Amino acid sequence: LPALNGFPPTSIDDRVLKGLAKTKVASTVVPWTLDRLSAASGYGAGTRSPRFYETLWTTPPSQVSVAWLLAVAQLLRVEDLEASPASVIEALRLAEALAALRGRRRPGLRELCESARSIFATSDAVWSLISTRLILGDSMGSIPEQVPMVPLEADFRATAKRLRIPFETQREYVIDLREPSGLEKSQFFHRLDLLKVRWAIGGAEQNKTSTFKESWLTIWGPDMSIQLIECSVLGNTILSAATQKCLLALRSSPTLSEMSSLFGAALLGGLDAAIEPIARALQDCSAAAADVGELADALPSLAAILRYGDVRRTEARKVLPAVESILIRVCIGLPRSCVQLDDDAASAMSKRLTEVTSVIRLIDRESQLSDWVQTLRQICGMTDCHPLLAGKSNRLLFDLGAVEAASLAEGLGLATTIGATAKEVAGYIEGLLDGPGLILLHQDALLDALDYWLVSIDADVLDEIIPLIRRTFSLFPKPERRKIGEKIARGAQTPATAGGLYDKPRSEMVLPTILAILGLSHE
Repeated sequence: LPALNGFPPTSIDDRVLKGLAKTKVASTVVPWTLDRLSAASGYGAGTRSPRFYETLWTTPPSQVSVAWLLAVAQLLRVEDLEASPASVIEALRLAEALAALRGRRRPGLRELCESARSIFATSDAVWSLISTRLILGDSMGSIPEQVPMVPLEADFRATAKRLRIPFETQREYVIDLREPSGLEKSQFFHRLDLLKVRWAIGGAEQNKTSTFKESWLTIWGPDMSIQLIECSVLGNTILSAATQKCLLALRSSPTLSEMSSLFGAALLGGLDAAIEPIARALQDCSAAAADVGELADALPSLAAILRYGDVRRTEARKVLPAVESILIRVCIGLPRSCVQLDDDAASAMSKRLTEVTSVIRLIDRESQLSDWVQTLRQICGMTDCHPLLAGKSNRLLFDLGAVEAASLAEGLGLATTIGATAKEVAGYIEGLLDGPGLILLHQDALLDALDYWLVSIDADVLDEIIPLIRRTFSLFPKPERRKIGEKIARGAQTPATAGGLYDKPRSEMVLPTILAILGLSHE
């Protein structure tokens, strides 16, 4: 206060400011919450227990202990936890006894906490609930309507009013992106989601079967004002703040997968000023990336951008050069990445094969399809490839129409030869059957080959491999498993010869040569 004494007259300030350009400014008051007033939030002047201090401020001193313990009991009963009046009386007596032992006139927070932990807190979770609600607190202040809002919140409310989105407790929206108003609502919700303002929940991730409809659920809460105020440092409008958020994220050197997700967020939010810089950075990052797995992981989100591009009337095609470049590098480097893998790495690579195949189908270009088919054939022909990936590649070739069912049966026959271990065979079959089980219902050659292999296994080997085969079939939906069982129960329509893969007379013709190489007699 002494520093405020002896201020010069306003005439001096007027002379200093004379001739300077005038700029209109506005001020506002920020609503605060009890948890932000606590020292745990990092607030330097905060207290350890703002909610308890509020109780002290609003309650007569002689009634503080009773009021706080009653609040504990009420909180637990609201949460469907046990808290009887007798427990409140017992907790109060314990708190008063502890205060008397420590020479205090009345129980303080320490005594009340110790008695509450002894009587009410049956677990750490219960005590965490009491501590969060009744010691720290979650109440939020309010400001009068006549107080000016920060520009970002003013733009938020004006946009919501223009789009006719009321601030209700909960409301569901089904948006048609083909309508201008629906597209604008979708962009507004996606911009808020990018800013971490959790007002609307849902969006494109919940609508994978449709490219022109989105479902959103708006849940308004008083803390939304705090979230908007926190984002006000990024810009004065929702559009500028979301754009700045994207550009700041781009400067933090994200990975290729993160950058593709960022491009998708900018596209869904209609952030035209951020799309071009992210597209350039995406192409540069994809050209410099050396990990084939990272390249493959980035493709699904980029393909989703292409999927939504036309209906949103945006510049989604800017990502197409990056997608084509990544596909070329994946086709070149993926076969080398399928060797010397353990089971977990092979399982992750199998998912990548499925995702890349989905991207190829989405792009629907003959050149990319031809390159991908050649890549899958190369994986199938590699002797040191993991059996799971060999089987998966064969299955994807069949799904793409590049091979017939007889070829699948032939591959199964080669993979289940005598030299293969039970684990290798099980891995190959798991990859081959990964997908809809209807393939065994409609492709008799494959079912016959699988049946022939199973019935020809020795009993000791069968005991080892049957759990692995059972796990593979358990991935099929129950109706498909039932239909497969019914088809097997009806019996095979043709002899189970695995499509003629094994010809005993012809195989016996090579035995003399093999025996001569091994130096064994014909006996």
